[in-house]
Amino acid sequence: MDKNHPLYKLTATAVKTRKSHKVWKCPHVERYVDANFYAFSRCDVLITTTNSRNTVSYEVGFLPWGVGTEVCNIFSPTECYKVSSTGLKVTIIDYDVKVFVPKGTLLEDSKETLLAIE
Repeated sequence: MDKNHPLYKLTATAVKTRKSHKVWKCPHVERYVDANFYAFSRCDVLITTTNSRNTVSYEVGFLPWGVGTEVCNIFSPTECYKVSSTGLKVTIIDYDVKVFVPKGTLLEDSKETLLAIE
């Protein structure tokens, strides 16, 4: 097992986030459903994905956080946004997956690990 491989680092970040947020204690809540976009949450973790190779952008208005909360993508820790009164605009390109958590809960070791991938 190569712990420096990008896929290992990606998986490790997802697992650490899952554990630190104890997502198994919260129900799966669908936040946005469309033919090309799906968003759901568990606790304060929002998972967004697409089945499209094209760029897709959606405003997710039904969120687990309040207006003004700053959230970041665990796989690209510098990608952070503030939740507005209309929600969170999520743009995904080419089958990507984004997982957002409140900035203050972003894991420090994940930041270092994923910056090494980029």
